[in-house]
Amino acid sequence: MSDSQWKLELLARSIQEDLATAGLELIPNSLSALTGAGVSVWVDAGNTGVNVQWNTHHALNLVVREELARLQRDGPALRYSAAVSEAMREAIATILVAGGYLFDKDSGSAYEDFRLLVTGRQEGPSWRDWHEAQRGRRGRVQGRLLSAHSTRGRVTDVAGTGAAR
Repeated sequence: MSDSQWKLELLARSIQEDLATAGLELIPNSLSALTGAGVSVWVDAGNTGVNVQWNTHHALNLVVREELARLQRDGPALRYSAAVSEAMREAIATILVAGGYLFDKDSGSAYEDFRLLVTGRQEGPSWRDWHEAQRGRRGRVQGRLLSAHSTRGRVTDVAGTGAAR
């Protein structure tokens, strides 16, 4: 695995964690047409970035396919599916921007099924990095407080041995 592919795999994992933390259901890309609704995240075949795509429920997808098979390009299921996919793409884009991810929001085409191509992250710590740093700082402060509290509970006896009360 090349260095760039490894970095994209790490980016994909970070995206998955942030989207799951936001409350979105993740589904493997290979099962997207067979399962319920959710987000698929995968490294682009050309190693140019990480694809993120909302998948509508398979029951809706079946009706859309039926409409398309009948050459019904403006059927109600197709309109509904497109509206849902666009709304979820916008929601996912908003979440990714808040998470510090970089992508061209207008890079998709009609054949890309409302996908977003994430190419990286902004410089600086993410919300998760900040949280980990705060947790580490809180742990150090709590350790000092516990240490100070336990030494206050000790009294020096007349002989100076430091026997506890």
